[in-house]
Amino acid sequence: AGGTAVEVWNEAVHLEPFLGAAWSPSDRLFFLFFTQLDFDTHGDTVLVRHLGVLDKVGVFNEQNLLFLDFSMGYRLYQNPCARWLTGIVPMVEIHYTSTLQNMDSVTDLSTGTFIGPPSGSGRRDILNLTAGIQFQMGPCSTLTVAAVVPLKTGENREFDSEVLAQFNRQFGKSFTAIDP
Repeated sequence: AGGTAVEVWNEAVHLEPFLGAAWSPSDRLFFLFFTQLDFDTHGDTVLVRHLGVLDKVGVFNEQNLLFLDFSMGYRLYQNPCARWLTGIVPMVEIHYTSTLQNMDSVTDLSTGTFIGPPSGSGRRDILNLTAGIQFQMGPCSTLTVAAVVPLKTGENREFDSEVLAQFNRQFGKSFTAIDP
C-alpha cells in the first residue's frame, strides 16, 4: 500500500577473464576448450521501505562463477568448391558451470526482510551435454541444429531439454581459402 517495499539496484560490475584453445590433430578432427571466471566486483544496493522512505540496508553480491566447455567435432564432409553444401560438421560439447561460493544474503533487522537463498547455500553445479550438426552453405552461411540435455538432477538441473536451430549469414568480404 505504501509503494515499493524492497528495491534492488542492478549495479553489479562483472570481471570475466577467459582462456580458450583449439587443437586439430588432423584436417577433419578438432577439439575446442574454453574456460571463464565471472566475478561480481561491485554488488547490488538493496533498499527497504522504512516509514515511507526507501533506506539502504546492504549490498547483495552475486555469486562468482566458473565456466568450463569442451567440444569435439569432425569435418564429415568438406568441399569448398561445391555450389550449395560445402561442409557437414557434427559436434558434441560438454558444458559445466559452478558457483564458487555460497549465495550472499541481506537482512533488514528492523523489518525482518530477507534477500537470499530460500534454503541452503544456493550453491550450484550444472552439467549439460550438447550434440549438433552444422551445415556449411557456401563461403558465407551456416545452419546449425543441436539438442541440449542436462546431466544433473535437482537444483543442479535448470531445464528438461533444449533444441536449437541457428542460421548465420556473413556479409561483406568472403574469406574462402584459394589454392595457388
